[in-house]
Amino acid sequence: MASAVAGAGEIRLADVFASLSLASDLGSGFPLEKALRNSLLATRLAAAAGLGPRLVHDAYFVAMLRYIGCTGLDYEMGSSFGDAAAARALFAALDTGRPGQAVPRVLAHLGEGEGPARRAAIVARFMSSGKRGGERLLAADCEVVARFSVRLRLGEGVAVPLGQMFERWDGKGAPAGLSGDAIEPAARVVHVAHAAEIHHRLGGADEACRFLQAGSGGWFDPALVAVFAGHAGELLSALGPGSVWDAALAAEPAPHRTVERWMVPAPRAAYRTGMSSDAYNYQRFAWDLESGADERWLTEAPALGTEAPDFELPDLEGRHHRLRDFRGHPAVIEFGSYTCPIFCGHLPAMEDVAREHPDTAFLVIYTREAHPGEVTPAHATQAAKHRAAVQLVSEEAIGRVLLVDDLDGTVHRRYGGGWDSVFVLDACGRVVLRRAWNDPGQVRVTLSALADRTAQPSESAEMSPPASRAGFGYGLLRGGASAVLDFYASAPPPVKQRLETSASTAVRALVAAPEAANSASSTRPGK
Repeated sequence: MASAVAGAGEIRLADVFASLSLASDLGSGFPLEKALRNSLLATRLAAAAGLGPRLVHDAYFVAMLRYIGCTGLDYEMGSSFGDAAAARALFAALDTGRPGQAVPRVLAHLGEGEGPARRAAIVARFMSSGKRGGERLLAADCEVVARFSVRLRLGEGVAVPLGQMFERWDGKGAPAGLSGDAIEPAARVVHVAHAAEIHHRLGGADEACRFLQAGSGGWFDPALVAVFAGHAGELLSALGPGSVWDAALAAEPAPHRTVERWMVPAPRAAYRTGMSSDAYNYQRFAWDLESGADERWLTEAPALGTEAPDFELPDLEGRHHRLRDFRGHPAVIEFGSYTCPIFCGHLPAMEDVAREHPDTAFLVIYTREAHPGEVTPAHATQAAKHRAAVQLVSEEAIGRVLLVDDLDGTVHRRYGGGWDSVFVLDACGRVVLRRAWNDPGQVRVTLSALADRTAQPSESAEMSPPASRAGFGYGLLRGGASAVLDFYASAPPPVKQRLETSASTAVRALVAAPEAANSASSTRPGK
């Protein structure tokens, strides 16, 4: 067996997930190492199709974790089909888009091993439930898998395709009825690899190619089927004699992810839910506040598919609003402050999105100051926080509902504590998009998908720099000269360079002569 050690005592994440896949094989009624063989085929197929390193990486893990949530619906599957694992293995080998061929085989094998009365009841239930009953099970299965992948913090490159395992190229799949290129490439690769592994095991290379070609343009992406047919011998050689475990681990695309780099470090004081208001409202920004912040946010913020925590907060006129009052419509919740340059930079774009979606509730929750300084200091009282929010509205055309969090940042911390995080909720209040850093374009896409009922869970901790502000450093200046210098002092070299070449003459002057700025830092922000 291949060593689990990646170097210097680090354990590869692939080892952990490969072990988990063995349990999912057993729970799904497949032969042991089925998921590992999926990964071998998917990785080779994605590379042969020229999909690029990132998609090859995504396909590797999607294939390995294809049935990670398989037992989450065992009660429902057992109630409908008897032996849940046997039924799952039976349906996996069939192209349900061709009912003339699939239904007779289902009827011949469904409920095998049960007594006559029990088997007759299972068959009757299957026939009466029809397509809609099957789609409900598939949708629930996808939801369980997607939630697992989010909990494992695999990112949307893996989480989104895992939610599309029952989609079809022709649009006749579930849960969203996606078709063609609307299905993620990694998902389309795994569709082909999964079926190829089954039919190669049942009847060899010729049977695998025959089944894929029969489903080309229906279940499967025709281009990928053509690639598979043209490289069948090379691709299927991965399933030859030898250790499947070793081969699957060796096939992981570089760089190899390790458990140590994947696990989230312990929270710092500036993020703990039980911290004091003084710790939350830090007096000076330092870059070590950012260390591990996005990873912690992924763990602590409301997860995809869960109901967003309710809250009640006042607006600038003192009227109180509860989140649950907006149920029945989608909602967008964004967090930010007067001195956060990313939040301020996204303001015009977010106002445009709000105008485009009048039936959506848009809420802005005012937080602590991201970059406090001598002009806009950290909040010492709730009244000071309210004044800062009023100052923001006086300088920006904000048409959305602006709510002011309490001095301890209770709601902000309950939602992960991100400086400019955003959440999109469906009409039932469930999280369908969460980003540690707002991206107005992604918010727009998600709201349109909700309207079309095609929304897929999505999350990201990557920053999306605003494109609408002239001069890097806007927002920092609102805190004051000390806010700019605090940010600059320990910034990484690329960030320092952006400040040094900022379109803002005030920012360039501050970082060019910090000593002079420290002695005369009481002017209001300017360009």
